[in-house]
Amino acid sequence: MSSAKAIPQTAPAPDDDLLSIKQVSEMTGCSSQALYNHRHRGTGPECSMVKGRLKYRRSAVLEWVTKADTATLPEPAPAPHGSAAMTTAEVLDLPPSVDLETACRAFRISPATGYRLVKSNGFPCPVVRLGRAIRVPKTGLLRVLGLDGADHTSPTGS
Repeated sequence: MSSAKAIPQTAPAPDDDLLSIKQVSEMTGCSSQALYNHRHRGTGPECSMVKGRLKYRRSAVLEWVTKADTATLPEPAPAPHGSAAMTTAEVLDLPPSVDLETACRAFRISPATGYRLVKSNGFPCPVVRLGRAIRVPKTGLLRVLGLDGADHTSPTGS
């Protein structure tokens, strides 16, 4: 009787191929730097080094993406300076692009958190840098908040 322990299988299943960081970036929409940051913080998908390169299992990436909406976004913070969080109607009435502070109000996060997320490429939706100004397209806000493509009128028509 052998006392040797079974060695866990490290090769991926046939339908669970290994992906490069570039492939994961294209698949998730996260930049390579954001993926490196998630790996450093321990918040990204599981990965391993193969021949000196980071490799991700497809199943781990898919699992991470399904959890990412709730697990990696910051907890809602009180609106800064006593301003109230935005209602759905206020978000729908926004112009085509807004400043970062307004976007932060829509997401119920503080501007400081918003700037940190932009700096780490972790802001929940795309941002546009115009010199020192940071603009957030309304379409990105609506998509992340789940308000794109849905009918938001009340049954009474008001």
